[in-house]
Amino acid sequence: MASLINIIIRLETFFDEFNSLINKSAMHVYIKTRAGQRVTLKKVNRREDFLLKAGERYYSAYITSVEFLKERDGDIFDEEFCVHAIELRGGRSTPDELENLSLRVISKTPDKNIKSFVNKLQQHLKKSGNYGVGVGDGWLYSRTFYNRSEIAGKTLWFDFDRKFRPLQID
Repeated sequence: MASLINIIIRLETFFDEFNSLINKSAMHVYIKTRAGQRVTLKKVNRREDFLLKAGERYYSAYITSVEFLKERDGDIFDEEFCVHAIELRGGRSTPDELENLSLRVISKTPDKNIKSFVNKLQQHLKKSGNYGVGVGDGWLYSRTFYNRSEIAGKTLWFDFDRKFRPLQID
C-alpha cells in the first residue's frame, strides 16, 4: 500500500472528482485554515466549505475514516487517532500556477478503511485517461500523477513555498 500519493491538481478539483469515492468509503473531510495566529479545523460537507474568508490561508486538509471530535480525540496526529487519517498538503493554484497535492497516510499502521480508500484512489489514478504519471527526473517525480486538464497552460510547482524549478511533464 502506498503511504504517499502526489497529484498535480487543485484541492477543490480533487474533492469534486473524488467526492463519490469519499462518500462510498464513508470518509470524513476536514480543512485546516490559519488567520493570523488562529488555526481552525472545520468539517467539509460541501464545496463551499473550501472557500476561504478574508485573511484566511489554507494550511492542510484531512480525510478520516472515523469522525474527528476535538473533545474526544484531541488532535488528528495523536497516536490513537492518526490510524484513521490521511493528511493532504498543497493543491493551491493561481490563474497561472498549480501546486502538487500530497496525500500522506499518517500512521504506519492505518486502519483497513484508510488502506482500502488509498488503494481505490491509486487504482483510479492509474486506470483513468484523465491522469498521466511522471513529471521529471527522480524517483518521487516519476511517480507523481497529474490531472491532464488542470495542468494546461500553467507553471507547475511541487511546493509553492519553495519555488526552485518548475516541474516538467515527460
